[in-house]
Amino acid sequence: MSQGVYPAVRSSHVLLPGETYGHLLYERPDLEAIDASLREGRLLVVVPTGKRPQVGVLARLVYRRPVLTPGLPLPLVGLRRVRVRRFTATRPHLRAEVEPYQEPAVARAERKQLLLLRTQLKSDGFRRRSRADRQLARQRCSYRIVDRLCVSVRADRRVRARVLVADTLCERIEALKEYDDVREALDTTPVEDADELSQ
Repeated sequence: MSQGVYPAVRSSHVLLPGETYGHLLYERPDLEAIDASLREGRLLVVVPTGKRPQVGVLARLVYRRPVLTPGLPLPLVGLRRVRVRRFTATRPHLRAEVEPYQEPAVARAERKQLLLLRTQLKSDGFRRRSRADRQLARQRCSYRIVDRLCVSVRADRRVRARVLVADTLCERIEALKEYDDVREALDTTPVEDADELSQ
């Protein structure tokens, strides 16, 4: 259940579900939020810096008892999107009241593009193909493919922010098309899993 009030941190890096990222601990409020997450046994909300965010990501710590050292990265794993209703506190650390985010279903018009994106995850074209990429390349089509591919192509902050907040898969795919290899895949790659298109 994603609804409730959670310790929160702001990050200049736009964390996406399924991604592991080393959040840099520079500010005392961040240290306090991590400490509160550990004490309360709760997940952490990661929100992008900038204007008031409406979407964040629930994340968990990679290590159960990390060493909280200012200036060193703390690995977090993005789990799922949440809607940020409001911030309930800023001291001693940020706390966010969140509610579940309804991920988009895959429409027929988007299924073909997702199959092509999944084909990209199977290809040797990416320098760093993680275990998560390989697993996802074997799964059925879902919104997770866009998130994973966004991480694989090392999308910049602007594209990540669009992918994070877009309510439809079509908008997320359009954001990814800014990358040549993704656009070329959608334009030229044959669909191997044609049977899935009829489901």
